[in-house]
Amino acid sequence: MTKQSVGWMSCVLFLLTGAAEAQRLQPGVIIAPQSIAQIREWDARIERMVRDGELRLRQRREDALIEGRVHERADQYYRGVRVFGADVARQFQNGQLISVFGTVYPAIRAETVPRISEDEGRTIALTRAGITGGESIRPELVILPVGDRFRLAWRVRVAAASCDRAGAPGRLSGAHGAGRVR
Repeated sequence: MTKQSVGWMSCVLFLLTGAAEAQRLQPGVIIAPQSIAQIREWDARIERMVRDGELRLRQRREDALIEGRVHERADQYYRGVRVFGADVARQFQNGQLISVFGTVYPAIRAETVPRISEDEGRTIALTRAGITGGESIRPELVILPVGDRFRLAWRVRVAAASCDRAGAPGRLSGAHGAGRVR
């Protein structure tokens, strides 16, 4: 007889909190400049977004292999709420921008006040995952591009024996009733 070990995996649930009639999603702008001039144009636009609070620096680190190279990552925010999947990466060489890429969403309009509380979001996620306790888990409020809409959601990361029960990464769980959200 063989004994199998049960492993734990990280699962992410998104609990939608906003109205279904949120603004229609405009496609994300993919940042992939092909020339120095385009890099400079994006640099100016990104700096404006940083000043206006639309982009927030998440990470800045020096390259371990190339002297003078610095990597930055910034997340897009809308009215203080992070836009899930919208971020920008920049590389600098001796203070000069040499590359930039990412995705941002222009003209976002979405609710930023959740219909369910952080505690309710945590409770729903833990119940779905079959986990007791977990009071230290902190859901993150995000703007989530879903289908053709922006939706407000609680993003909850849990460790579970199976994501089938908890919700596979990116799986959406309705917070207003039973059934799947499309």
